[in-house]
Amino acid sequence: MSSINRLAYFNSVVETGSISEASRIFDVQPSSISRQLAVLEKELGVRLLNKTTRNTSLTEAGHKYYEYSQRIVSEFDNAKRAVNDLQITPQGKLKISMTVGFGESMVLPLIPKFMSLYPDIDIKIELTERVVDLIEENIDVAIRSGRLSDSTMVARRLVFNDFLLCASPQYLKNNGTPLS
Repeated sequence: MSSINRLAYFNSVVETGSISEASRIFDVQPSSISRQLAVLEKELGVRLLNKTTRNTSLTEAGHKYYEYSQRIVSEFDNAKRAVNDLQITPQGKLKISMTVGFGESMVLPLIPKFMSLYPDIDIKIELTERVVDLIEENIDVAIRSGRLSDSTMVARRLVFNDFLLCASPQYLKNNGTPLS
């Protein structure tokens, strides 16, 4: 059981005034709530609740702890929502670095459709032939050809790229046909 769950149980018992009611809210046995409250009190080394068969009330330490636990559980819920929202609707900044040729021919034509699908993403594209430092330059994605020099990076093949060596007839006449 996580500490945040214990806090949520504690808050529910305080707000409802009842372990039984908190157990209904969380759909767990009242004994489970009681055990978690006991663990919480043991961790803190202080009694938080005065419990009778008919009533549950806060001790002085319980009042102070409840002030903080409300904020903690609320902030934890906000953090979960914020992260989940990112999964539902992609948003934020995306910095991509790629070679000029690949970017101009393959990626840039796709950007208008991408932007219409994901209007909350702010894309910055850098077209360059130089090898970039993803961490130092805060680049999210780099598209390059060739072998991966840093084995800590994650690479995926996007396309197969055939390279052709071409020469003009005049070059071949003046320099001969290369053998390798």
